[in-house]
Amino acid sequence: MAYDEELADRIRAYAPVSDDATEMKMFGGIAWMLRGHMYAGITRSSLMVPVGRDGMDEAIARGAKPMTMGSKTMAGFVTVDDPTDEQLAEWIGASVERVAQLPPKEKNPKRATA
Repeated sequence: MAYDEELADRIRAYAPVSDDATEMKMFGGIAWMLRGHMYAGITRSSLMVPVGRDGMDEAIARGAKPMTMGSKTMAGFVTVDDPTDEQLAEWIGASVERVAQLPPKEKNPKRATA
């Protein structure tokens, strides 16, 4: 199992339900998107949330850790280990609110294969 399926089910309980909300495999885990922007994901067994570069300090003060992939720190993303249901609701709610204010992402045109 590449990601914690129990955590995925718990996240789904807080995911918005609309035509512009989707779930997709990403980063060897799973991600939840709203209008093309990721608002939550799972890396192995941790909640992953985009907080933006300007939200890093506050997120870390709330107990999150900077997200790393291998030896690289991903700017603007944090992880939360073993989140409670209350923490899931808070992190996901704040992230959905944040990305809902962004303009919808345009889909990349499919690349032609040779």
